[in-house]
Amino acid sequence: MRFVSYLILWFCFSFLLASALLLLEYVEGYKITTTEYYGLRNLGFAFVLIIVLPAIPAYPILIYPLSLLIQRIEQITRPFLVRGLIMVLLWIAAGWFLFHEMYDAGFVKQYGLNGFSAVVIFGVLGLIYVKIEHFLQMCMHKRSDPSIQAS
Repeated sequence: MRFVSYLILWFCFSFLLASALLLLEYVEGYKITTTEYYGLRNLGFAFVLIIVLPAIPAYPILIYPLSLLIQRIEQITRPFLVRGLIMVLLWIAAGWFLFHEMYDAGFVKQYGLNGFSAVVIFGVLGLIYVKIEHFLQMCMHKRSDPSIQAS
C-alpha cells in the first residue's frame, strides 16, 4: 500500500507542479508582449510539454528524498503541522525560485510582473499537496491499525 500511495503522490505532485507553472505563466507571462520571450502565448502546446516533462521526474529525484528527510524530523517533533508547514514553505520557495528562473529581471521591471503571485499560487497548490499526502497517510494508518478494522 505504501508504494501505491507514493505513486499517487508522484502523479499528484507532477500534476500540481505543472498546473502551478502553467497558472503562473497565464497570470504573469501573458503580461509580456514581446516576441523575445517564448511563453505560453508564443509556443502554445510546446510550452505545456516543456513544463510537464520536467515535472514528472522531479518527484523521485527531489521531493521523495526530501519527504523521507521530513518524515525523520516528524518522528522527532511528532505533529503533522510541522511537516505540512515545511512542505508548504518548500513549495513557496520553489515558486519564488521558478518565477525568477522563468522571467528575466528586465521583464519583471518592464512589464510589472509580481513575484508574490508565484508565492500565492505555489503556496495554495502546496497546501493542496499536503492535504492529499495527509489524507493518504490517514488511509494507510486506518488499514494498518487492527483496532480500527475491528470496529
